[in-house]
Amino acid sequence: MKQLHKFLSLSPAERRLLVSVALYLVAIRLGLWVLPFRTLLDRLPNVASEQDPLYRSVRLPLEKITWAVAVVSQYLPGTRNCLVQGIASQVLLARRGYTACLRIGVAKDEDGRLKAHAWVECDGHAVVGGAGVSQFTPLPPFQSQRSEVGNRCLKGSPTCAKATGTPPGLC
Repeated sequence: MKQLHKFLSLSPAERRLLVSVALYLVAIRLGLWVLPFRTLLDRLPNVASEQDPLYRSVRLPLEKITWAVAVVSQYLPGTRNCLVQGIASQVLLARRGYTACLRIGVAKDEDGRLKAHAWVECDGHAVVGGAGVSQFTPLPPFQSQRSEVGNRCLKGSPTCAKATGTPPGLC
């Protein structure tokens, strides 16, 4: 009941954002369950390229979007996974005009087992899942099966630079 009261005390724009984030997190989680990873990644540019009509006139601060992903993922089962949060954040940021790059890195733990982590970068800074990324070696960007353009960076607008050092237009 306390969470409902908190939710209702938010502004209408914040409530819409949280609902939107919840829908994306669930869709990405389901997509990862039923689609091959590459197929899901190939479809993301189509989803992210559509500007969100609810936010055309007002550009949300990057921090507000990442806050919403962190909050909603605490309450939805199956969405605390860094990959789910990373993909959803990347799409949400791109739909609101940011260029966000999904990064996936690998490392070995103390026992020598391989572990992986996903995070999102914007302007060269980790904005989602950034804790401890320095211990991971980033994998090279995935190449789309439909084009020569790598699809781990979803282009929103030029105000948020690409984090991977890829020349303009090739991210």
